[in-house]
Amino acid sequence: MKRITLTAVLIILALGACSARSRDQVPTSKGAPAPGQDVFPVIASSEIVVGDNRLQIGLIDTNDAPVRSPKTALQVAFVGPDVQKPSSETTMSFLWTIKPVQGLWVGRSHF
Repeated sequence: MKRITLTAVLIILALGACSARSRDQVPTSKGAPAPGQDVFPVIASSEIVVGDNRLQIGLIDTNDAPVRSPKTALQVAFVGPDVQKPSSETTMSFLWTIKPVQGLWVGRSHF
């Protein structure tokens, strides 16, 4: 009997975890471009840690298409909450990942 009860509880918990989100919840999109912004960054680096990092950033336009221009300059600064001065800055260079179809910007930064 204990085994059946435990199994039933686990199934109910699993179904509850898999259920759809409530309709009254409004999704947030912090990665969406601001009004008037033509492109926005997408971090392509798989891991960012304390210390030296090789950053990879792609740019996406308002149609969700990647920006593919090695002539585009990209400078990145990271600023934490309640901080006026960037904790890290870098100028990134363009790298073709599939020439001349797709690329991203690469730079080094220290956190």
